[in-house]
Amino acid sequence: MSRITARAVLPSSLPALEPDRPRAGEAAPVPILEARKGGYAAWLETVVHRAYPFAASYTVANILSFLVVGIGVALGLLATRVVLLIGGLEEADKRLPAWMESQRTPFLNDATYWMSQVGAGVLIAVVAGTAIFFAFRRRWRISGFLLTAILVEVSTYRLIAGLVARDRPDVVKLDNLNPAHSFPSGHVAASVAVYCGIALLLTSRFHQTWLRLVIWACALSIPALVAVSRIYRDEHHPADVIGGALLGAGALLVALLATRVGIVADERRQSRPAEGPGA
Repeated sequence: MSRITARAVLPSSLPALEPDRPRAGEAAPVPILEARKGGYAAWLETVVHRAYPFAASYTVANILSFLVVGIGVALGLLATRVVLLIGGLEEADKRLPAWMESQRTPFLNDATYWMSQVGAGVLIAVVAGTAIFFAFRRRWRISGFLLTAILVEVSTYRLIAGLVARDRPDVVKLDNLNPAHSFPSGHVAASVAVYCGIALLLTSRFHQTWLRLVIWACALSIPALVAVSRIYRDEHHPADVIGGALLGAGALLVALLATRVGIVADERRQSRPAEGPGA
């Protein structure tokens, strides 16, 4: 079965995809950020044609963020207002937070606090440190990718949580947060967006299978631990952390596509003088 490309599903009257421009391919510093030939990033760049790279990336990120919000709200309302009401699923969803409340100890309370911070305060420090490090090395694409991922997650999370408005578990909570922002889990979403984003960057550069497995094992274990800590602290139901993981993945995809659009725009601007004065 042939791969569906942007050219295959979008109207033929749209601007031609990818005029002659250099491709870095596997020789690129971070191959995962390179737009694929015939892909959606190249097409989206034609929509914001002639825009500066930052403006192109920023515009695409904002447009796709609204799409993420729409999908997130639709899935959230479907899950909390329809699916969980079938066959006692909602009671099952409430059972784990109630059980974890009965297992609390001072040690676990402290441990889950720091586990939660891995998806909050520690995460902010990781993003800031990584972005500043690569900015000083003039690796703007990497910095922009990570910053876009977390900014998309933060902005979309607040809108989705406010519109879905699911109550947090009806037990004693260990944190003081908005009681109607249970779905989705922002901590889990941020953890997926950032730590899995870093894993994407690393595994696109390293090709050893064992190293890729180690990187992904570490990257996926962090959101899993954050999810457990959020349920233990009775801030979320299991369905909420699943929603958070999906939101984080969505933010990651938006950041990846927006970054690729910015790179395509940068390549086009660099090649423009060679096109001649009539271009």
